Order: sequence, then structure tokens, then C-alpha cells
Amino acid sequence: MKSRMTPRRKKELSYAKDGRNTLAEARSKAHKAIALRKAMANRALRHAEALATGAAARDPDADTAVARRGRRSWRKTPDAPLAVYVAARLGSANLARKNSVLLQQGRQSATVRRSVLKGPLFDGLARMDEE
Repeated sequence: MKSRMTPRRKKELSYAKDGRNTLAEARSKAHKAIALRKAMANRALRHAEALATGAAARDPDADTAVARRGRRSWRKTPDAPLAVYVAARLGSANLARKNSVLLQQGRQSATVRRSVLKGPLFDGLARMDEE
């Protein structure tokens, strides 16, 4: 019988097994992009097969085999392990804390810019502010 895992052991296994997308994509967009790229690779293969069978219809000695691997074949690159992702995030957070004095000085010395809304939709707002 298996022994129960401690929360610490569960967290270690999670850090080792889980992954995070580090390609600056939202999770849902990445899933859609994977499906799109796979579909495009399959379309390219079907197109190549159609060209090969069309050539075979004209010339019976033509080779109809189409290689699956090629320029348009696509494979998903693996996500970064969760441990690496968390370490990078914590490193950037620590760096931000170290530079917090510089950030505060920068915020204090920054000039406040007045925003101006232009366009036909905003003309009425400007007139209402004047009244």
C-alpha cells in the first residue's frame, strides 16, 4: 500500500512535473495556436499528397510517397519546468525590491502629463467640462 504524501513532497513533485508557458503567450491563446499550427502542418501535408497523386495520374512512374517530416512540420516546444519559472519570478521580484528606492525616486521626479482626448466622441466631453 502506498504511503500518503506530505504536502512538502507534493510541492516538490509539482515543481518537477508541472510546466509554465514562457513564450509570452496567454494560456488560452497558446492552446489555440497549437491547434492552428497542427492544422496548418496537416493541410500542407494533404496539399503535397494531392500534388503527388495528381502527378501520378499523369505519369504512372512518378513516386507518390510524401515525407511527413519537412519544412512545414511543426512540433510543440516543451514548457519551462515550474521550478525554473518560479525561481525566475522570485528573482525578478527580489530585483524589484532592491531597486525600489530607485523606482520611488523615479516616480517622484516624473512629470505628470495632462491627457487630452481628441476626436468627435470626446468633443462633447470637453464642452461639458468647460461649463
